[in-house]
Amino acid sequence: MLMVLSLTTAATAAGRSPEPATQDLEVLHQKVVEFLVDQSRGLPGQSSVSVLPIDSRLKLAPCNSVEAFFTGGNRAWGRTTVGLRCNEMPRWSVYVQANVSVFGQYLVAASAMSQGQIISRANLAYQTGDLTTLPPGVYSDPSQVVGRATRIALNAGAVLRQDLSELPLLVRQGQTVRIISAGNGFTISTDGLAQNSATQGQLVQAKVTSGQLVSGITNANGQIEVLAQ
Repeated sequence: MLMVLSLTTAATAAGRSPEPATQDLEVLHQKVVEFLVDQSRGLPGQSSVSVLPIDSRLKLAPCNSVEAFFTGGNRAWGRTTVGLRCNEMPRWSVYVQANVSVFGQYLVAASAMSQGQIISRANLAYQTGDLTTLPPGVYSDPSQVVGRATRIALNAGAVLRQDLSELPLLVRQGQTVRIISAGNGFTISTDGLAQNSATQGQLVQAKVTSGQLVSGITNANGQIEVLAQ
């Protein structure tokens, strides 16, 4: 009985076709990790890469020329998708889900601020967290926001973003403004009535006592600079 069993087992083993070689999925996983680590160099903070395991049921032909790439719109920032393709026959492609966290400092309101308040350095505080989870336009450098005005009232701890601040109005419509006209070796100044509001660097029109309208650029002192023709 034992002899028969042994012969049967041997016959079965001899008749079984060997399974074809498949691509090592761990190699592909490491390829994605290395690709994201390389792509995240130079980001503003400490990067951390995590890659979801590739489905172990996936059977791919072995490949010695695997290339990693980003699919449309993806990058090394937050949740992302990395493609892998075999550049030799038989060609194949597979897509892997991953996440890139970037831990760094960003600015928040150190105290509550009212709408239209001019932001000073004392109004700012640093906070550390994953920058990829924050909305776009977050400030990380005080020089980017000091001197700007809040668009809305902000609570203490509010994340400071570009869309929550604006350049302050230096000229308001209906305001009396100083108009300065400079030329080669001379400067003329007079007063006028602003016809529109403007921030620094913006064009503003003003009406002088004669009724004439003049146009110029608002300077940092809220004056209108007119270049002589």
